[in-house]
Amino acid sequence: MNKRALTRRKFLGASAGTVAAAGLHGIPLLRTDEEQAAAEPLEELRIAVIGTGRRGQDHLAALGYLDPKSQLATRKAAGVEVLPGQRCIAVCDPFRTNLEEGARQVRATLGEVASYVDYRDLLDREDLDAVVIATPDHLHTPIALAAIKKGVDVFVEKSISNNFEETLELEAALKKHERILQAGFQSRQSHIHRQAANIIRDGHIGNVHMVEYFLHRNGEAGAWVFPEEKNGGPDRSLIDWDVFLGDAPQVDYTPKRYFGWRCYWDYSTGISGDIMTHLLDSMKYMLGVGIPNSVVASGGVRYWKDGRETPDQFNVLLEYPDKDISVCFLSTLNNSFFKSATRIMGEEGTIELDWRLMAFPDRFSEKYAKQIKSGAMHPHIPFINMEDSAAGMVVNAAPSQLWLGGMGATLTTREDGEVSDTTRMHHADFLNCVRTREEPAASMAEALPITIAAHMATISYREGRRVTWDAEKRTII
Repeated sequence: MNKRALTRRKFLGASAGTVAAAGLHGIPLLRTDEEQAAAEPLEELRIAVIGTGRRGQDHLAALGYLDPKSQLATRKAAGVEVLPGQRCIAVCDPFRTNLEEGARQVRATLGEVASYVDYRDLLDREDLDAVVIATPDHLHTPIALAAIKKGVDVFVEKSISNNFEETLELEAALKKHERILQAGFQSRQSHIHRQAANIIRDGHIGNVHMVEYFLHRNGEAGAWVFPEEKNGGPDRSLIDWDVFLGDAPQVDYTPKRYFGWRCYWDYSTGISGDIMTHLLDSMKYMLGVGIPNSVVASGGVRYWKDGRETPDQFNVLLEYPDKDISVCFLSTLNNSFFKSATRIMGEEGTIELDWRLMAFPDRFSEKYAKQIKSGAMHPHIPFINMEDSAAGMVVNAAPSQLWLGGMGATLTTREDGEVSDTTRMHHADFLNCVRTREEPAASMAEALPITIAAHMATISYREGRRVTWDAEKRTII
């Protein structure tokens, strides 16, 4: 493939903002890749989006491809421009309705786009620079490997693989063919998460030893039950079932398997890969944890007894003795009262994090002993209190609104007050790295330990045992 010459581009600092909290220095607000791209003329990269269902259409909208007359446009910010320096030349999906909808979004902006049912036909093109992969999880690695071997860089939704073996195979292929991978962990672009990381690194809550995380939701869409699978679902003629199955076991077509693929082990790891990986990514980013030494998982199908295989209630304990940290994850798909939150517990204080960030001093803290004694600080009053109003708007919506609206929790309020889409920011970072050949925010090196930890949890749950990581042999025991 005739690849363009790539030039290095440096990030530029912007004005420094100030954290609204006692005792913190201002944290510089960096110019985003999107802003940098707009400031400099860029050679156009040719991309394709493989998988144009709900999340795939999210990606198209984030890239700037949105038909203002479509239903999707009523749920997305109007007037978003095409992300500079890229052109979507093809879309692909085995479900004709999704394929036509994806093509419609691109044509409304560019006037034309090629459409493919089978990703293998798309990858036969000689003019691709990068692909975005937003298919069911069991197709992520096969498509990524095929693209990498063609010399194409890949943006892959999480989970980047559907089993442990695929993870190592993907790592080896990237190294051999010198390709770029960006995993779909867009929360790394979240302003509130970056602030939390800085607070922890600056020692404001001391050494961290325990993290508690939960993500709960309810309703059909939150439990991966979608309208398309009801009333018999789409006619079989509209879906290329063989393309969907890939290397998965041959079974007859059912709408439940196609649209509710996260409920079946053949196509997904369920909560482990779809939800828990976001927590693990946050822990990797904020605390520098790698692959856990051991994982124990439990749970089951407690409420949604609709023939699904993956659990609707999932409880996991991950141990990181090299960091003296334990992580506890809880998730249920039949109650949404508390929704989502992370509690990061340090020797000197605790951070509670959702769309807000609150840091509390510990009542026995040595660091804050004088302030607590004098009354200047109180264990139940946050000494750091921030919020991301845009993220809060999304988090507080009903799961059905998010899923059926195709939105996802991907908004963030930057320190300058501007609302940004973290998926769009994640794409800008990826495209920048396609040019510079630098590693993106969620590179394979960053995604690998997260993905392996999730697979350890899946194995533990399915086999009913504690699993461990052999670092020397690089294998799960």
